[in-house]
Amino acid sequence: LALLGEIGHAGAIPHLLEYAGLDNVDLSGAAGWALDRIIDRNREQAVRAMGEIAPGLDANERMAVLERVLRHPGLDASGELLARLSENLDRMPIPDLGAFLPTLVGAMIAARGRAGVEPARAVMRRHSARLPRKSRRECEDLIEIGASGPPPPLPAQPSPWTVYDICAGKAVWADEEEEEEDFAVPPEPVQRRHTPGRNDPCW
Repeated sequence: LALLGEIGHAGAIPHLLEYAGLDNVDLSGAAGWALDRIIDRNREQAVRAMGEIAPGLDANERMAVLERVLRHPGLDASGELLARLSENLDRMPIPDLGAFLPTLVGAMIAARGRAGVEPARAVMRRHSARLPRKSRRECEDLIEIGASGPPPPLPAQPSPWTVYDICAGKAVWADEEEEEEDFAVPPEPVQRRHTPGRNDPCW
């Protein structure tokens, strides 16, 4: 996966997106690194390739594209890629739509500022009948925040890893589940049962 990114050909993007949405952090991390590398080397080709396949992607693959849009400011200045990601959502299962649409709405506003508010509102209205109540409320809150002036985008941090680190297995990818576990209640300590001596009565 890392070598595909190092080669930098946009034709690898559909295959990398399949891995970027997986739960396995080693695979998704390397695929995400490769996608970022291709975008850094061939920005226009990468945007074109992602736009062509966007309407046919599943929720996880679309999330990976949204992450790229947010990590690379100005990647989708016209909003065309985000618009393509909002197509064919009526085919998406409701739980996936409920997770994806607030992320899409947030990305539209974060990437384009006030120019993204109206397209975000239109997408939400188009799919509001299928949206779970919690997701609809989330979208409405994001649109309200965006209309009053979205916060400036955070500068993307360059990856500390090189292709050599990844191929050597030295890259350590952040795992959201592990981060959440840090705040979990610590397990009860294991207590050893008393073992009776040779002449002690049975417990």
